[in-house]
Amino acid sequence: MERACYDRLRQCHGYIAHEDLKGWQPAKIVGQLITDVDRNAGATVTLSVATESLRDGVAPSDYDYVEIGTQVGLNPKRITSLWNALSELALHVSIPKQSDDPIHEYGDPDKIRKKVLEEVGELKRISATTMTTTGLGREVSFECHCATVNKRRSDLLGRVDKRLQP
Repeated sequence: MERACYDRLRQCHGYIAHEDLKGWQPAKIVGQLITDVDRNAGATVTLSVATESLRDGVAPSDYDYVEIGTQVGLNPKRITSLWNALSELALHVSIPKQSDDPIHEYGDPDKIRKKVLEEVGELKRISATTMTTTGLGREVSFECHCATVNKRRSDLLGRVDKRLQP
């Protein structure tokens, strides 16, 4: 799961600097991508292109389309749920409550197996992605005094000075 989330982050590094990340946990990264880079990163989106040029008076629904690809959305709440459950079940040892409590090396194998299968199902869902985007819409950029170009989608900036928009 971490790899899937980090791969989506990698695709978006042109819009967010590593130093600006507010956390390393997968769900926090996805949440920040939704907030700072692409508000649709949590939604599944399909990009299609019409097979002919637009004509006046013809509704978009009347055209034939070719599918370019689908980006499967990453749900931060689902990622958090799976990540926390697996950590609790498989990575953390229970603290003994009394001196004769046994300390088990691993959690309950059946519970771990069930949660791992849930994780595998989520990964299969995410693996249906055939493209990734950094979002759609107008882009605003400026060069910092350190020579770094900063880019953002204008719709994520809130109130934008109209002089900055193309």
